[in-house]
Amino acid sequence: MDGLIFSSFSPCLQYLGRRRPRFADGGIFSSLFFTTIFIWHCIFQIGDFMYYMVKMENTIRIPPEHIGKNLEEVSEKIVQETFESTMDKNNGLILIAKNVQRSGEGKIIHGDGAIYQDVKFDALTFKPELQEIIDGIICDIVEFGAFCHIGPLDALIYKSQIMD
Repeated sequence: MDGLIFSSFSPCLQYLGRRRPRFADGGIFSSLFFTTIFIWHCIFQIGDFMYYMVKMENTIRIPPEHIGKNLEEVSEKIVQETFESTMDKNNGLILIAKNVQRSGEGKIIHGDGAIYQDVKFDALTFKPELQEIIDGIICDIVEFGAFCHIGPLDALIYKSQIMD
C-alpha cells in the first residue's frame, strides 16, 4: 500500500501544476487550501475511491515530421496531448498519462506518411461512482446556487439541492 501512495503522489503534483483553478477571492489562502485538499485526495484516495491508476492500450498517429526524432519521447508527448483531459467511457476522466511503452512495430498506411503505433500506458483517472459523497471546495456563490471544485472538475450545486 505504501508504494501505491508514494508512486501516485508525484503525478498528482504534476497535474496540480497544470491546473488553473478559479477562486472567488483569488487570495493566497484559497490557493494553499486548494493545494492541501487536492494533495490530501491524491494521497488517501487513489485506488480506494474516485482516483484510479489504470493500464490502457490504444493506437496513436505519429506524424511524418517526427520520424527522425526519438520515438520514445514523441510517443509520450502524443499520448499526453491525445488522452489527457479527455473522458473515457469505462475509466472516467483521464488526468495524467505516464509510462508510455510502444508495443510492436508501427504501421504506415498507403497514402499517409504517418506511423500508426500501438502503445500501452498508465493513466491516472477520476471516476466518481453513483451516490458517492465527494468533498468539494466552494469557489463562487451566485443567486441560483454555488460553484465548487470536486477533484479536477467544477460543479454547480443548485439552491434546490441544498438542505436548509
